[in-house]
Amino acid sequence: MLSSSTVRFAGALMLFLPGLVLAGPLVEGSAVRIHYSDDGRWNDPDPGVQAGLQLYDTAAGWLDMTWPGTPWSEVLLGYARDGETITLIGGEDWVVEGVSDGSTKSRLVITHRFTTDNLQLDRTESWDHDAQAIQSEWTLTNTGTLDLTNLRLTHSIDADPDADALANPQPLTYNDTLDLDGDGVVDWVQSEGVVTGVTVGFGLCDIDAQVLGHYGSNVFSDDPDLLLEDAEGALQDYTMNVRHTVGTVKAGASVRFSLLTVLGSTAAEAQAGYIAALEGACEIANDDLDDDGFDAVSAGGFDCDDTDASIHPGAVEVWYDGTDQDCDGNDDDADEDGVAGPEEDCDDGDASVYPGAVEVWYDDVDADCAGDDDRDADGDGHAHEDYGGADCHDFSAAVYPGASEVWYDGVDSDCSDSSDYDADGDGHDAARYGGDDCYDDDPTRWACPEADSKTCGSVGSSGGLLLALLALGGRRRRGLCGSS
Repeated sequence: MLSSSTVRFAGALMLFLPGLVLAGPLVEGSAVRIHYSDDGRWNDPDPGVQAGLQLYDTAAGWLDMTWPGTPWSEVLLGYARDGETITLIGGEDWVVEGVSDGSTKSRLVITHRFTTDNLQLDRTESWDHDAQAIQSEWTLTNTGTLDLTNLRLTHSIDADPDADALANPQPLTYNDTLDLDGDGVVDWVQSEGVVTGVTVGFGLCDIDAQVLGHYGSNVFSDDPDLLLEDAEGALQDYTMNVRHTVGTVKAGASVRFSLLTVLGSTAAEAQAGYIAALEGACEIANDDLDDDGFDAVSAGGFDCDDTDASIHPGAVEVWYDGTDQDCDGNDDDADEDGVAGPEEDCDDGDASVYPGAVEVWYDDVDADCAGDDDRDADGDGHAHEDYGGADCHDFSAAVYPGASEVWYDGVDSDCSDSSDYDADGDGHDAARYGGDDCYDDDPTRWACPEADSKTCGSVGSSGGLLLALLALGGRRRRGLCGSS
């Protein structure tokens, strides 16, 4: 018997390091051992081995539960995704990504990781060194982006427990299903050797999700909905099956369940072994306490609150309620622009709107959350004349209707739409700014006298310059041509 820290490959001893990717090991206890094939089935087809699931008999030695040298075990997976029905066969459609040994001094543990079609399947098979009950714990993870529905995993073997014990191998077995605990539910299916009485059986671990029975052929079916029947003790070469069903596996979620296989030198011993193993061997680590299909973060999953089934990756987020329903670490920034809303972000549904964003004027969106009028770019309290206001120059806060007019600076500060060079509003610009008004402070007169024409006119004339200087000196403003 191998120690718990070693496995055997092709007849040689090899140290099995945790996490090391290998295939085809032999895992051996004192009562049960399994030769695995490279594809993870209970059979090593190597000419020097040709064995699979075996029970140790004190008289006959190691007895193979299936026909030696052939892969008479199979796992079938079926489910629906986005209206498509998918069927995948272990050993054919699955890829073995790795095998790891987690055995201890008291218990043998071997884990295979398979991948196929956006699924990761981890199967951990374990049994005590001296026990005859094997727990197969499955963890199925939906690595895709679509939910899987009506998922069914069926484990099947063509049991031939007499094949190794007789000089003339016998493939026939007595096949039956039983209700061992008397609760009215069939919980046990077995195949018993005709001559030796050696028995292998499957026992239920979950009466709500699992069914078991025989299929009337020694050929495995690829139908995930295969009808499993009670053979009622028939002497036939039938396959024995147990099927676990899951309603929905959400995108990114995992489901976990156990199957139980028990061997015995007699049918009674195998049945008693199942009853004895029920409490411990069917238990799985409950890493999904709220049963929402997502393991807790503490267990390596992504459920940030494993006490609340409404909280898990992919859940609908209720913003600003203080609860991160979808476990993405964000409950207060709906548009993910880096600014929490609604206190700080004035439109938390638009990632281009937040304090400090570039303001695009006149689009009726307060992009920088300044709280001002999007039609009043200069903030003088008057909207642009093209957008419902009367501000004729919306990029200068000094220009708006009612502002103090500064004459002759070329700017219509009060937006009166009159000439900035006609201070008296008589329709004639001041002479010194190119007009013909020599009296721009008096709307009743404007014409320049002939005799005084040399001292009137444009700002470039000597008279105009002199008067301009006098005005700057603070003298009383007089008519530009003579007294006022």
